[in-house]
Amino acid sequence: MIGRLSCAFILLVELSQKKHQAFTGTALMFGDAIAVLYIDLWYRLVPYAKPLIWLGLTLNIIAFVTGFWIPESPAWLIS
Repeated sequence: MIGRLSCAFILLVELSQKKHQAFTGTALMFGDAIAVLYIDLWYRLVPYAKPLIWLGLTLNIIAFVTGFWIPESPAWLIS
């Protein structure tokens, strides 16, 4: 989720026109929140979900650590 948020969300909002950036950001965050709630509720009912949860945690930690070496966003570079 960290990688998806920092890469996809920021880049998609910056690629939108100025007048559509607020709507784009809101729609992306709303969709992400609905997906996370659905997945959380689903995994509470699935007994074999522990390995998937640990895999997700591991991937998030890797994304967080490697995020320090991601170059700046295109909007920052243009400015």
